Amino acid sequence: MFKSSDNYLKKISISKISINLPISKISINPQIPINSQISKAFTLIELSIVIVILGVWLIWVFLTIKNSYKFLQNIKEKTMAINFAREGIEWVFSIRNTNWQKWAGKKDKCWLKINPLVDENTDGCENDTWFGSGKVYILDVTWVQQYFYLKEQSSAFSPSWPITTNDWKYLLCLDSTTNLIKACPNYTSRPANYFDPTLFFRQVRWWYLLDKYTNTFLNCSDWQGSCGDKTFKEKNFCVDVFYFDWVKKKITFCTVMTNFVK
Repeated sequence: MFKSSDNYLKKISISKISINLPISKISINPQIPINSQISKAFTLIELSIVIVILGVWLIWVFLTIKNSYKFLQNIKEKTMAINFAREGIEWVFSIRNTNWQKWAGKKDKCWLKINPLVDENTDGCENDTWFGSGKVYILDVTWVQQYFYLKEQSSAFSPSWPITTNDWKYLLCLDSTTNLIKACPNYTSRPANYFDPTLFFRQVRWWYLLDKYTNTFLNCSDWQGSCGDKTFKEKNFCVDVFYFDWVKKKITFCTVMTNFVK
């Protein structure tokens, strides 16, 4: 009797033990607890998220630096183009002033000579080449006297890429002798001393000559007729500066030059 009841009690105690086992002891891998496996999984997810966020941030920083550099480069190029255009206008006024000084007794007949110090036919300035309406010129400077003059061109600069052989003569280069920025002499292809990576080209376009007394436009190629008389006149011209990096850009300054001092 006692024996059988003892066996009954043992069964009960065994069943109680099996029911009261802690859940934390149950695992797929008896060597690694479940909590540890879950912790490792969360660590990998968090690390992946951090890597993605860091990658996005680095890309944003790179694009910001790149855009800032491009913006500053555009400002630099535009500033240089503006300065080249202003310089061109100043050079043209200098040509007029040199004509006035060189040919003081014939100011009205010689103020629009394209080359102040050259007497083309050795017969005075009257028959020399004038700034012609609708024509295009390249600004240049002599090496010795360092005075400015214009060279007439048969065609205007064509703002297209690639640059044609005829248009390389409009390219601006640093002249080692005069230390001035001027048109590259006799170039038919890309020279070594260009502005890298940006190329700058400059041309002068002459428009009408206005007679202020009669308020009429004159088409003058020399001093003949009313072109060389003493009435007040205005000569309209523009300086174009084209510059290329990845895209074509242009700066144009236009002004009025008179045969009198305002």
